[in-house]
Order: sequence, then structure tokens, then C-alpha cells
Amino acid sequence: AAQMRELLALVAAGQTVVAQECSCSRKDGSVLHASVSIAPLSDDGAGNSGAIALIEDITGRRRAEEDLRTITAALATAREDEDRRIACDLHDDIGQRLAMLAVDAGRAAAQGGTTEALRLFQAKILHIAEGIRLISHRMHPSILDDLGLGDALECLCREFETQEGIPVDFHPERLPGGLRPEVATCLYRIAQECLRNISKHARAGDVTLRLAAEGDAIELSIVDSGAGFNREERKPGLGLHSMEERARHVNGALTIASTPGAGTQVVVRVPLQAGRP
Repeated sequence: AAQMRELLALVAAGQTVVAQECSCSRKDGSVLHASVSIAPLSDDGAGNSGAIALIEDITGRRRAEEDLRTITAALATAREDEDRRIACDLHDDIGQRLAMLAVDAGRAAAQGGTTEALRLFQAKILHIAEGIRLISHRMHPSILDDLGLGDALECLCREFETQEGIPVDFHPERLPGGLRPEVATCLYRIAQECLRNISKHARAGDVTLRLAAEGDAIELSIVDSGAGFNREERKPGLGLHSMEERARHVNGALTIASTPGAGTQVVVRVPLQAGRP
């Protein structure tokens, strides 16, 4: 009722209200979500004026949207759990076996035989083991479990510097304890995708990455000094959709600000408490 009085006051002042969402209770106590549009009617010359209203029941649509978000989040969690399981299998089983095989090959080379061939065999096995390690890391960054988000991002920044030759200034500030695993994974993956995009497209001279608790949320900011782009002219790619979807899975919000020739800023803000908008 209070919200409706506010809307009618706006209409009485001559304004038009378009698709304002509001909630109210039915007689049975259930909640009804409605979209309300109200427009003033002009004076008919006899001093009479009023308003015309359109009220649409959008309860079913809101329920469907909530169900879709729940299902999408559940699928994302299942995917991460499966990735973690496969990562452990690759590392603990196949990786360890290949490492032992490399030791055997090295021992055989030290004892004689075709030394050059055995050493080449050893090098190839070590190369396979390193490839498996990288696959395992991409599927589930175990460093999040071992060291936490702050140290994991620090390692990610140093790896990026080494591989790309672009300095990264990392600022972890006021980091909260006990961060939810799904939030840590979300922020790590978004940082990973941003750095990947910077290496491919930005031609940046440097990058600044900041992670900090802001009120009841944690905020990750990645800023580069690269080429930038015009979002209205550039069709969003899979990477951007992936980052936005990851943020939505944890009830967060992702914003991108970019200007051609002036770099890009990506900010993702996620509530610290589950279920909060």
C-alpha cells in the first residue's frame, strides 16, 4: 500500500510510471509479484482528471527466473566438483606413475645402454607429466584449497608476469577469513580470464589487480593500461559471458568500463553472505 501511494503521488504530479515492480500478499498469504504502469489522464474541461493503470501479474515469470538461477548455480557447482575430482585423479594417479617411470628411465640411463635414447625418453615423460599438471591446475586450481584466494591470485599474477612480460601490481586489502569456496573459485576464474584477455587483446604496459572487502561484499578489480574498446561496437565474446555467468552464480555483479586507447577496468562484487543480493 505504501509503495502504491508513492506511485500515485508521482502520477498526481504529472509523471508517468512505467513497469514498476512491486510485491503484495494475496488473501491466502502467498506473495504476488506485479508490474505496474500508471499514466495521468488530462483534465476533461470539467475539472475531472484521473489516471489509467495497467497491472500485470508476473509471479510465474519471477518464479521461473528464480528456478533457472537455482538450476544454473547447481550445474556450475556440479561442474566444479567434477573438475576437482578429475584434477585429483590426473595428479595423484597418472602424474605419479609418470614421475616414477621417469625415475626408472633415468636409472636405466645411468647404468648404461642407449643413453641418449633413454634420456630423450625421460624428457618426453617429464614433458607429459608437466602437461598433466597444467591441465589439473586449469580444471581446478588446487592452490585455492592449499593457500587461499589471496596467495592464489599472487601466484597467478607472478606467472602472468613471467609468461607475458607485463608487470602486475597486486593489492590484497582487508581480506575476510572463511571465504566461501564457490566465491573464491569465481573470483580466481574471473581474474584468470581477464589476464588471458589482456595478453591476447589489450597490448597493455601494466596491470593493477586489487582484492578487498568492501562493507558486506568482497570486490575484485582488474585495470589495464591497454588499447581498450568500445562495448557498443564490439560484440561480447564467450569470455565475457563466462565471467558474467560466474558472477551471477554467486549472486554477484560484474561491470566493465573501457575506452578506446585508455584501457579497461573490470570490477566484480560478490556478497560475503550466501543468498544476499
